[in-house]
Amino acid sequence: MTPPDRAIVFHAVRNGEAEEIPPAEALQVTLPNGVSFLIESKARPDGAAMLLIPLDPESSFYCVFSLDPGATNLLFLRAERKPRQS
Repeated sequence: MTPPDRAIVFHAVRNGEAEEIPPAEALQVTLPNGVSFLIESKARPDGAAMLLIPLDPESSFYCVFSLDPGATNLLFLRAERKPRQS
């Protein structure tokens, strides 16, 4: 686990105002398409965050990330379900 002084800090932004979320190991994000992923800093705490879609081996689909570039300080993250091949 990342030491508390090096932990990732999460904020919720509402109407342009950022409010710190209580300390947590990870933040779960659910996209409008229903795909959820975790953001955490365990693997590389020095200026990096890890995004993980939890694996469900019993599911009939799997999820993947794709990145679409934007400006130098912007990228679009897509998380999608793909059907498993039998």
